[in-house]
Amino acid sequence: MEIKDLKVGDWVYVNYWSAYYNYWSKKAVQRITPKGFINVDGVLFKQDGYSRNAGARIYPLDDRKAEAEYIEYVKRKFVKEVEQEISLSGITYEQAVKIKEILEDNNED
Repeated sequence: MEIKDLKVGDWVYVNYWSAYYNYWSKKAVQRITPKGFINVDGVLFKQDGYSRNAGARIYPLDDRKAEAEYIEYVKRKFVKEVEQEISLSGITYEQAVKIKEILEDNNED
């Protein structure tokens, strides 16, 4: 599917970026304006997929490269969340040793 073929309710990958962040999400097309702008999550996108203002781009769900980047982003985000939970949880030395053993067992595969 191409961006020009999107309809209201279709799901797309959205990549947002700036000098400070880069993140991905999945959102539904909310509206298509009479001039052909695609409204996703309150942001207007042109027919080439780029937002009217710099810093965002949409991709159809069948875009394999965007899908791979989205999946990789979700994995990295999950790992960071787990790392933060561990650092804030005040785990004991014994718990840390068990976590390390689990991680080492997974690295052997």
